[in-house]
Amino acid sequence: MLAYDTLNKIDKTEQYLVNNVSTCKSPANSLFLRPTDEKEISEIISKLKIKSTPGYDNICNEIIKSCSNVLVTPIAFLCNQSLSTGTVPDIWKIANVSPIFKAGDPLEISNYRPISLLSTLSKILEKVVNKRLTIFLQKEGLLAENQFGFRTNRSTEDAVMQLVNHVSNSIETGTRCIGVFLDLAKAFDTVSRPILLKKLEFYGVRGIALDWFRSYLMNRKQRLKYGSNYSELCNISYGVPQGSVLGPTLFLIYINDLSLMNLKATKILSFADDTVVLFNGKTWQLVIEAATAGLRSISAWLEKNLLCLNVSKTKYMGFHVSNKTSFPATINLKLHTCAPNNASTYCDCLSLERVDCVKYLGVLIDHKLKWSHHIDYLSNKVRKLTYIFRRLKIVSELETVNLVYAALVRSVLNYCITVWGSANQSFLIKLERTQRAILKVAYGKDFRYPTDSLYKECKQLRVRQLYVLSTTMRFHRMVPYYSFISQINNNIDIMHSPQSICKNVVSNWLLNLDYSATENLLKNN
Repeated sequence: MLAYDTLNKIDKTEQYLVNNVSTCKSPANSLFLRPTDEKEISEIISKLKIKSTPGYDNICNEIIKSCSNVLVTPIAFLCNQSLSTGTVPDIWKIANVSPIFKAGDPLEISNYRPISLLSTLSKILEKVVNKRLTIFLQKEGLLAENQFGFRTNRSTEDAVMQLVNHVSNSIETGTRCIGVFLDLAKAFDTVSRPILLKKLEFYGVRGIALDWFRSYLMNRKQRLKYGSNYSELCNISYGVPQGSVLGPTLFLIYINDLSLMNLKATKILSFADDTVVLFNGKTWQLVIEAATAGLRSISAWLEKNLLCLNVSKTKYMGFHVSNKTSFPATINLKLHTCAPNNASTYCDCLSLERVDCVKYLGVLIDHKLKWSHHIDYLSNKVRKLTYIFRRLKIVSELETVNLVYAALVRSVLNYCITVWGSANQSFLIKLERTQRAILKVAYGKDFRYPTDSLYKECKQLRVRQLYVLSTTMRFHRMVPYYSFISQINNNIDIMHSPQSICKNVVSNWLLNLDYSATENLLKNN
């Protein structure tokens, strides 16, 4: 197990690490797990998915939803008993683990993804507790601002945009910048529960609330379910409970101090365990020095928290726009584990892999921020859908085609488009050609059908227009931020319009623009 390997590597006991836990923030206030009521439980039950596989107790969501008027009172009572006594029933801490085949050799265990199924009643209780915990963390301002994972009104797009904005500003100001994309090995599964409980205490989870989390985390068990067969129950000693409601929030607390580390000339951005560390300096040599020292500190923090960095999958990239400012090929970045005074280019410490393009949160980021790799990736992904639409148009009505196009194509094109959608016209045209090919197949149009007529009749926005729409929706109350939003606002008043209305108005306005008019919107931006 990775946790045991880390303990052996640093030659420390888990209790020693617990006794030396420290956090960057510790509020004076404490979390209070106030009682729930029937109204709150009823709202939680109403949002349960009907088609969901039951857990260890074999109580499915459909039964709970259909009998909610009868069950809401006893469920509320059970939850309040748990909150007031600081205990969680052992039967609610048992998970059924179903292996889901991914691809490759069916006899290879690594080709299966384990899906953990917990009791619905335990999830209802977790939702009650998670609501109180997240409100407390937000009120006290405990979670790092640069942590975007599992948080309300924060998304992968926000994380990628922060990264790109930081790199762009560095390039514009002549500052050298490299990004190190960390890969943590099985981060959720190697969380030390005693360390997590100690951190919870530091963050204001005390008294009965801490007793509840201790009961929730300890004595957890799981069994493998394959078809109708079950394995024996086995104990789970490490990790946040997989498939749980509280698991992601608890992981954010556990890893919070990583995002809050105060490193020289460094910016850390995280989406849960997907972390990128940006190092800056006036020269590449200064950047490497900052990166070497920063990575040493990060590696030490990970070891103290029983987390393991997968060095073979951790990449780094030097950002630049011209050959004059390019990252020297002779410079090598290492993850030093040797004594600081002995660190040199000739030590045996592992070197990190240098790349010119890396996938971060589903977006291919290249060292020049040209987005050509990502556009090629999207173009190939969308083009593979041609066969589906060729078959679909034969058996389905237009309304169904529209729905499938929105689900399979537009959703792919819209993902993080505010980040990469401003790419050079020469790169973006490849993706727009792919989009047109899909539209012609889906809507039964001739190969030479006029482009402008195609988009208007299909009532679909071209890729560049999707970028304009998404960016406008994101910044429509900040009109001066983008000049093209000001131009749109001059034609249709969007600054003072509700977002729901604004989206339809801007979409209809963009549909009437041809290719040249759309590109002209961005020329002065």
